[in-house]
Amino acid sequence: WPVWLWAGFLAGAAATTPAVFAPAGFGRLLRPLTVFHAEWVTDRITTLIAALARFGEEPGVLLTAFGGAISVQAALVLYYFAVAYALHLDVSLSDLAVVVPVSFVVQLLPVSVGGFGVREAFFSYYFHRIGQPIEDAVLLSLVAQALLMLFSLSGLAIYIWRNRHPTAETPRSRTT
Repeated sequence: WPVWLWAGFLAGAAATTPAVFAPAGFGRLLRPLTVFHAEWVTDRITTLIAALARFGEEPGVLLTAFGGAISVQAALVLYYFAVAYALHLDVSLSDLAVVVPVSFVVQLLPVSVGGFGVREAFFSYYFHRIGQPIEDAVLLSLVAQALLMLFSLSGLAIYIWRNRHPTAETPRSRTT
């Protein structure tokens, strides 16, 4: 099933590439949408065409952003792999390279708070498909998320410390 994901990615890239290099033509394809709310939709199409034209003028910027996004996803896959290793779970890096990025997309569905439950259901489904216990899927998903939340608290500690110890470069917050 990872083959289908790659096929979908390549099809999406092939479909969107002409929009970047010929934004006016893409804008013409979107014109029928103006029947819904002409002024609002026209403004959005104009903004989209302008952004696509800028990307078309400097494709290196788009490639840099794409490379950055891939790097972030790779770091998250490695993070989940480290958590799985620490939990002594028998899941391969290649399987995590599929389940982790797709789970981030799936948890965007507006059916739960913070993606809880949706992420675990997707992990369970995928782990079942690769012959792994569902308990391992739920454990990995919850422990990795709990650790992310714990690590995020370090940012709160730094924020509080900076407010209590201002320097000349960092002005004190109004809420102190």
